[in-house]
Amino acid sequence: MIESSEIARLRAALRAHYEQWHQLTEAEGVAISAGQWIRVGSLQKTKQQLQSFIDNTRRDLRAACRVCGRTTQGIEQEFHSVILQLLDLEHANGEVLAAKRSRVSQAKEEVDHVIQRLRQLRRAYGHPHPSVWETYS
Repeated sequence: MIESSEIARLRAALRAHYEQWHQLTEAEGVAISAGQWIRVGSLQKTKQQLQSFIDNTRRDLRAACRVCGRTTQGIEQEFHSVILQLLDLEHANGEVLAAKRSRVSQAKEEVDHVIQRLRQLRRAYGHPHPSVWETYS
């Protein structure tokens, strides 16, 4: 019976970890949309740390099931839909991030084009005589 309570405790811990991941991923989506890149980095670091807790809990759960002579198949099925939801959230965040990157890339290209045009204008209408520093060799 002690083993079954350990399995229940580990299942609850795993459920809590996945819920925390869900909350962090939603917050990450808001931060991405708002362009709060420091917050995004902080959330990703927290999720990276949480991943090790999830891995350890899953490992401990498998071990507890082995001790009880149970398989983890039912438990894995229990969390399957939760994991799919998390993957959907991660994918959505990735799409928002890709769209933001595309807009930033386009804006950078426009700025680069303006800089190039300004350089051309400067050369065309710049000083007719080179300065002393440009002629010194």
